[in-house]
Amino acid sequence: MLTKFEARALAIPDFARWASIGRSKIYQEIQSGRLKARKIGGRTVIAIEDARDWFDANAKEVLARRPTELNQGKEP
Repeated sequence: MLTKFEARALAIPDFARWASIGRSKIYQEIQSGRLKARKIGGRTVIAIEDARDWFDANAKEVLARRPTELNQGKEP
């Protein structure tokens, strides 16, 4: 029986869509230490827990950039 797969990490393009920010901003956040990222092979990924922690710390700024329908309490 197959079960629903739940992602444990987001690649940079997926995190960019989820957080509504660009790649340059993501790398700035990683470089500053505000966003924790890991390398898996040649790919940079952000653990879901770290993504949520970053979002919680930056929610006001991030929500201001998100489309209106995402500001109504819907979690990605």
